[in-house]
Amino acid sequence: MTLTTSSSYRIRAALILSVLVVLLFGAVQAGEIYRHVDDQGNVTYSDEPPEKDTKPMELAPLPEVSIPSPERPSNRQNTQEEDTEKTQEREDYERVEIVEPEHESAFWHGGGMVTIRARTEPELIQGHSYQLEFDGERGDTNSSGTFSLNNVDRGTHTVVVHVLDSSGQVITSSDATRFTLHRPSRLN
Repeated sequence: MTLTTSSSYRIRAALILSVLVVLLFGAVQAGEIYRHVDDQGNVTYSDEPPEKDTKPMELAPLPEVSIPSPERPSNRQNTQEEDTEKTQEREDYERVEIVEPEHESAFWHGGGMVTIRARTEPELIQGHSYQLEFDGERGDTNSSGTFSLNNVDRGTHTVVVHVLDSSGQVITSSDATRFTLHRPSRLN
């Protein structure tokens, strides 16, 4: 990819601004911030005064934000049209749960690798299988309950694991689990 001079400057300016904001907010947490302009006009920020007579900057207090904890959505679908055999199979499973990653967890992986692990209680019945639903799209099936995803985009994702019978019909499903993956931006 070829960048024009103005695009390159914009990217550098955005990166410098981002670093500056992180440093400023981090320093606010740690103590006072000092701004210094040297003889060449270069501006520096520090948590230590560059000169003895320098006064700290007056910064407005950071706003406090409280985020309510979201309710864990349920993806269990119960219909009144289930026949007796399907109802019996559903009752065979007391629980279907995703054990990895934890709900509302956040973690870092530069390559975007994510492992999803699910289990049932009691253990999976022979002939049944697990199916992964990642961000609303159904995908792989297996009998182990472990799914490895590669090159997952950074951001928040939702996974659900379904238990399928031998004909591929959904018997029961786990609750939705949300996680946030941190990884480097494609711009860097």
